[in-house]
Amino acid sequence: HQTRTYCTNGALRVRTLLLQALSCTITALYASLSSATMRSHHATLLVIAAAAALTPLPPGINAYEVAAGTRNRPAEALAPVALRAIAAAREANVKLGEIEFPALLGEKTAFDDVDNVQILNWNRDWCMASMQPLAGELDGELWLAFPDRKELELAREEWPGAAYAKATLTTLEDAAEVLSGSSDQAWGAAFARAAEGLLGTSNLGAKPETTTAPAPQVVVAVQPGDGGPLEDWLNLERCQPSDGLLVSVNGAFDKLRGGFYPRPLFPKLAE
Repeated sequence: HQTRTYCTNGALRVRTLLLQALSCTITALYASLSSATMRSHHATLLVIAAAAALTPLPPGINAYEVAAGTRNRPAEALAPVALRAIAAAREANVKLGEIEFPALLGEKTAFDDVDNVQILNWNRDWCMASMQPLAGELDGELWLAFPDRKELELAREEWPGAAYAKATLTTLEDAAEVLSGSSDQAWGAAFARAAEGLLGTSNLGAKPETTTAPAPQVVVAVQPGDGGPLEDWLNLERCQPSDGLLVSVNGAFDKLRGGFYPRPLFPKLAE
């Protein structure tokens, strides 16, 4: 669809799976600190599954072959680890969390060419399947926020069961509007929506009914920013529940932390 960005150059979209595998970890990150004095101190780092450093990869998984990865089903193995981490973060009153691991782990090698659509589909499917038990617990108080309305539409089409419909499915932009009262819209999406309004088409997906959804206890952001517009990261910041946990899944924050976007050229991200 129109809002997807195809890319065969790994430098633009896909982080090398070898580097990802070496840094594979799932962490619940940075407790929210309300006191201005406390903000000057380091927030507590809660490492998922009580790991002292990086979460080890499943046995037999490496970046050079996929046979063992297919047998060990590493993506499914990561799901209960993520759910335990979210439960521990909520119990510890952690407000911000980050889940990072190599998309397509066990399916692609470091030498394979991967495009943006494969990554989007994989992250969408992993989140829908892995967060289903949490949706059964929280119902509509679990929000799954997708990069855009077309991705949301595809999630509903690919996962039509009632068990997956228990969660509130929305987008980063629409969740930000409801939770903080404002959002940033990518100029490309704004132009496309204006064109659709003139032509009477709806290829970009319908606006979700987020305003009537229950207040979230957990918001899971599906692949925010990575491979999409920078506005995804800006909207992600506005998706923090008033009294809950915001979790990003494969949001590629290493690009923000590593200086990939120069501060003078991207002042909003620098904020």
